[in-house]
Amino acid sequence: MFLFFFDNLFITESTKITLNDITELKNILSIKEKFDKDKDEYDFINNALFDFMMLKTISKKSPFRLVAIFSILEMLLTHQPKNIDEDSLSRQLRTKLNLLNNRFEHKIDMSKYFNNQINIEKIINKIYKYRSKIVHGSKQSYKKIQYFNLAEDKFEGELQILVNRENVYQFTYNLLKKVII
Repeated sequence: MFLFFFDNLFITESTKITLNDITELKNILSIKEKFDKDKDEYDFINNALFDFMMLKTISKKSPFRLVAIFSILEMLLTHQPKNIDEDSLSRQLRTKLNLLNNRFEHKIDMSKYFNNQINIEKIINKIYKYRSKIVHGSKQSYKKIQYFNLAEDKFEGELQILVNRENVYQFTYNLLKKVII
């Protein structure tokens, strides 16, 4: 359960756990205990929790980690589109994540990850385009690729608003964490 707070499977340095962390952990454990009583009725949520924990096995530097995060979000928040134009997975994610963000006790501070205070729907749209480029093997939109320093992988063109891969990965991981809790 403590790995929930860390982004690496193998922790090489100590991390200070704050009172807020302890309070959040107690809250998570309480929610999990309640969920465990009825988890057989919610297989898809149980699968999403398992997949979330398995994210730790995918390198932070791998683009497939973003694909996995979006797969979990899609599992939790979307349904099979009836009409691709009006009910696409991208549109479902944009609208539902915006609604959820408005209901979170503490909204996600977009300026923490991206240069401008922009709405979450626009960011999700851009990140989903990036995810699609990964999945479909399209040319990536970086100024340069530094596999060992994600903050140096600056986006350009239509994805420039995303700043760099580090910000995208931190944002989507934290967003998923909030959705799961």
